Amino acid sequence: MKSEGAVRQKLKQVRFRHAKRVLENSLAVAPHNCAHNAFVEVPGVGDVGFCTLPSTSPVLCDATRGCDLSASCGKYAPLHTKDTVKGQVEADLDAPIPEVAAKYPDAAALMWVLTDEPPVPDALPLMDPFGESGVLVGTFFGVPLWVGSEGARVMVGQALHALVEGEAHLRREVGLKAEALQVMQEELDTLQTEVQVVRERFLQTEKDLALVTDDLKGRVQELEDALRRVTEERDTLQAKFDLPLWSPSRWSK
Repeated sequence: MKSEGAVRQKLKQVRFRHAKRVLENSLAVAPHNCAHNAFVEVPGVGDVGFCTLPSTSPVLCDATRGCDLSASCGKYAPLHTKDTVKGQVEADLDAPIPEVAAKYPDAAALMWVLTDEPPVPDALPLMDPFGESGVLVGTFFGVPLWVGSEGARVMVGQALHALVEGEAHLRREVGLKAEALQVMQEELDTLQTEVQVVRERFLQTEKDLALVTDDLKGRVQELEDALRRVTEERDTLQAKFDLPLWSPSRWSK
């Protein structure tokens, strides 16, 4: 365990670190550190920082809204001074431990170590609040349970037993539901695998059908080309020999 001197030195370092951080944040050139900046609650948006200097229209100056004009503003006025910030930090760190813990928990812990208050016991003593007439039922989560009579001990014991049984039943129910959920998950995985197989087969069938369709289109095109050539040859022969077109009715007489 560290000595009191070591703890005080550590507390001094913690106080210095907090004071340095607050000073840097409070004295930095930023919209919220300008005396002319004020936050206005805009419905549906929240708090928005505006410049309060006279202007024909409101001037947005809020780093959280992506509009920081403080660095280039010729009328920037620091809201804080080094002395006021330092004095406020020291006042906060010199406050009672509960108040210090709200802002600086690490400093509050070191301050508590240096106090003369007795430590909080880790567990409650097994003392009988009823004197020698009390009956110890047992402990519940480390807390001793005392009753004033044997009858009360039996009743409390039965209640605790029912509570334990109820917890065991609940654990069994949770286990059964977990097993059922596992089975459902396995069935779902199986269905997903089958769906994937069917989808792959469908895609393959679609590809095969596309190939067959392309082949049929090619055959039809070939037949159409052949028919066109025959027609052209017929027309050529007819024109060359001046032959009439063949007609079934002409040869039936």
